[in-house]
Amino acid sequence: MTGSAAERARLIDRYGGNPLALKIVASTISGLFGDEIGAFLEYGEVIFGGVHTLLQEQFARLSLLAVSLSNRSCWSIQRRISLAQPPARSNADS
Repeated sequence: MTGSAAERARLIDRYGGNPLALKIVASTISGLFGDEIGAFLEYGEVIFGGVHTLLQEQFARLSLLAVSLSNRSCWSIQRRISLAQPPARSNADS
């Protein structure tokens, strides 16, 4: 695919950096827009809907075990992030 650095960045930003969404979009750009990222971006509307809808569809296909593991992984990541952040300081500490 061809496009400027700014066009590539806009494309990645538009799909939140989601690898699955970008893979689908890449085939669309290749097939319908002659590998031109700029032409795809000028088209305007996102062709297959939002990334959120795409992820919901993928999540719905998961087995119960995969959903459980996914939820645990997300919880674990959120916990690590919150533990890594310093506690908020109160006005009394100032």
